[in-house]
Amino acid sequence: MVDLKLTPLAGFCAMLYAAANFDGNSCDNELENLDPVLNDEQILKQGYDFWESTDNIQIVKEMDCLLTPAQKLCLLAIYA
Repeated sequence: MVDLKLTPLAGFCAMLYAAANFDGNSCDNELENLDPVLNDEQILKQGYDFWESTDNIQIVKEMDCLLTPAQKLCLLAIYA
């Protein structure tokens, strides 16, 4: 595993990559749609690199340590 420092925004991006690839077959438009939403190439790259370097469970564990309870609820609302 690559030792990357994860920020909440890069972690959110990593989670979006994980969600887009959950079925093992991401469509190009799923990943391309992240760019206009985040509009930050560096954050996209950090999220992608973290997603590629680990597994989905580890991403969730890392985010659990980074986010406040209110931020976690916001993520749940997005994915619901």
